[in-house]
Amino acid sequence: MSDEIDRNADPWNVTGSADHGQQGAAPAGNQGNPPQGAITSDDLGTASLIFGILAFFMYKGVFSIVGLVLGIISVRRHKTDRAIAGIICSAINIAIIIMSVILLGCALCSLLPRISEAMQKLFF
Repeated sequence: MSDEIDRNADPWNVTGSADHGQQGAAPAGNQGNPPQGAITSDDLGTASLIFGILAFFMYKGVFSIVGLVLGIISVRRHKTDRAIAGIICSAINIAIIIMSVILLGCALCSLLPRISEAMQKLFF
């Protein structure tokens, strides 16, 4: 009777112990691995890369900033290629935003005298 397995204690082996009632056996969990459900730096690097690529197509400002922040956090924890690629994609998108704002400002400044002349002719 001492070799009997107590199936009511953990019927689906949720705790991850493989001892099945044996005395002195160490649990066979994920030793050295992060707990299940924990976010690793590789996951953050992948998210950074995804947000960096998505920023080329939509919501450029928001996705670029999120991708840059996630990439920096991932690189500080553990340097991965995906995190570096995400940082590069996000930085390129941020540079595109800055250049677009500068070019738009220059275009508006050069067109401002013509716009004011047209407004004066229109209303006066």
